[in-house]
Amino acid sequence: MKKVFFLQLIVTLFLLNGCVSVTSNLSKIHPRTIDGYAVLYQKYLDSNETNNLLWNYETGSLSYFLSKYDQSVNHFDKAEWLIKEYEERVLAKNSLENIGSVLTNDNFMDYQPKEYEKIMVNTYKGIDFILLGDFINARIEFNRALVRQDRAREFFKKEIELKKKEIEAEQKHANNPFVGSIAKDNKTTDVILRRYSNLFTFKPYPDFVNPFTTYMAGLFFLNIGDYQKATDLLKESYGMIVESSKGSEYIAKDLKLAISQKRSLAPLKEHYTWVIFLNGRSTFKKQIRIDVPLFLFPHSNAYYTGIALPILVPGIKAYNTLFVSNAKQKKETKTIASMDNVIKTEFKKRFPLIMSRALTRTVVQTLIQVEAYRKLGAWEGVIASIYQSLVNQADLRMWNELPSEFQIVRLKTTKTLQIATKTKTFFSMQTDPKRNYIVFVTIQEQNNQPIIQYQRF
Repeated sequence: MKKVFFLQLIVTLFLLNGCVSVTSNLSKIHPRTIDGYAVLYQKYLDSNETNNLLWNYETGSLSYFLSKYDQSVNHFDKAEWLIKEYEERVLAKNSLENIGSVLTNDNFMDYQPKEYEKIMVNTYKGIDFILLGDFINARIEFNRALVRQDRAREFFKKEIELKKKEIEAEQKHANNPFVGSIAKDNKTTDVILRRYSNLFTFKPYPDFVNPFTTYMAGLFFLNIGDYQKATDLLKESYGMIVESSKGSEYIAKDLKLAISQKRSLAPLKEHYTWVIFLNGRSTFKKQIRIDVPLFLFPHSNAYYTGIALPILVPGIKAYNTLFVSNAKQKKETKTIASMDNVIKTEFKKRFPLIMSRALTRTVVQTLIQVEAYRKLGAWEGVIASIYQSLVNQADLRMWNELPSEFQIVRLKTTKTLQIATKTKTFFSMQTDPKRNYIVFVTIQEQNNQPIIQYQRF
């Protein structure tokens, strides 16, 4: 009977592994053309995983790429609703829903939103509304994004406190003091942290702040004539990046323009075109495995033990820069913010808990393996080790359609605009010298078909 139980356990695990979300598979597809994005978007719609937060992130991004701004807003609205549900559970302090997940892994749980994702949901909605010409709702979304940035630190603190309680409850539930002691053992954690030393050597942004969101909000308010708010936001975004990004000189010029208009009662004498380059694909996760020395489990007869952890892989840029020109000027785009660094900043803050949770899971599962061998025999010990090796998977889920970085440039508006790489011009348009323009350029990989969208003010 005991052998039958363990065999049923393995079969159940295989069945659960087979029930992988369609979103997890579709997120690995990288289209190169607009038609390719359309095909991928339809596949997402066919899967209809509307209660999956990542599904809504991805469909919101894809519909934006396809200039389906209303649909993009709808998908991001649903994402925001799911985020709100999660936040309410955390704030109510009753979200101890992961107890027992030490027997499986986090992939079996609902995806939990990150602070940078919440901010980018409202940022993208703001851009959607700009492109729809709905400046009232664009104002609302940028204000929401800014409020999220202001409140993120406080919410994160509450979330982390709750997750610490979850881990402590899991360790207590294991009813073995050995579980908690290894998860806190410096010899073990130091080995793991050494594998992450290079990843964490970067200049972080202020906690949970995306300089692009602040800049984009400032640029929007500048173009709708709210020069006081534009001045405050552009000054803030400039201060974030002045020591780290070449694009700070461009923000300084926008700030100077906002200040001069704030002090003047006259309308703009000259009109401008801003090009916003959403460059490449953001950092992604891959799995690393670190074997835990079996001497940590004396007289264990364990066949396998190891810890699976996520590690961030740097994002890719489509191009180092774009060249933007008209009849009078030619300039190149410059970086104002790295989405990769925004993601890494938050990942670094979350990592101690990720590590503690993974260690707790590894120890609990190994002790089950040991007990299976001791009480039931070698065959059951082998089955338990197979179970552990299959279940020992890091959670690699994240929003995949974000850019690696954001670049900008500003020119005076003339009658034409061209956007090019070093080797070819890929976009030309007629422009009205009496209007301001914001042009969004998305290129996820080199030689991909560029996605160009713009709005006049």
